[in-house]
Amino acid sequence: MKNLVLACAIILLSACSSGPKEIAYGVDNCDFCTMTITDKPYGTELVTDKGKVYKFDSVECMISYMNEHDDVPFAHVLTSTMDNPGPLQDVKTCSFLVSPNLPSPMGANITPYSTKEFAVKAQSEYQGEVYSFFQVQSIVKPNHGHTH
Repeated sequence: MKNLVLACAIILLSACSSGPKEIAYGVDNCDFCTMTITDKPYGTELVTDKGKVYKFDSVECMISYMNEHDDVPFAHVLTSTMDNPGPLQDVKTCSFLVSPNLPSPMGANITPYSTKEFAVKAQSEYQGEVYSFFQVQSIVKPNHGHTH
């Protein structure tokens, strides 16, 4: 009986996991624009303090969602990157190249990189400007062309 109670407790705790969830590319839809998330270098994710996970097909969709829900505290703000597509990492450790020569899925031309060094290297090929996440938040226009 003791083992059954312990097993139930473990199952309940794992069901309430508040961490990030892997993006199912080609299956999951963007929680902002509702398009299918397909491009691994551009997938992003928000996790609220309560553990609710929101997935996005681009940095600009995630930022637009954050702007519309500025009263929601987020425990995790994550992105995949061009130099390491798929795995998610904290946006605070990333740099973002904004270049019309490197289009992103929703047209704001924001491409995440895992480090500033990778972003600067890409900048030498694609031109544009390198920004921190805080800086890139200020250049995303409300709704970036979408109406909700």
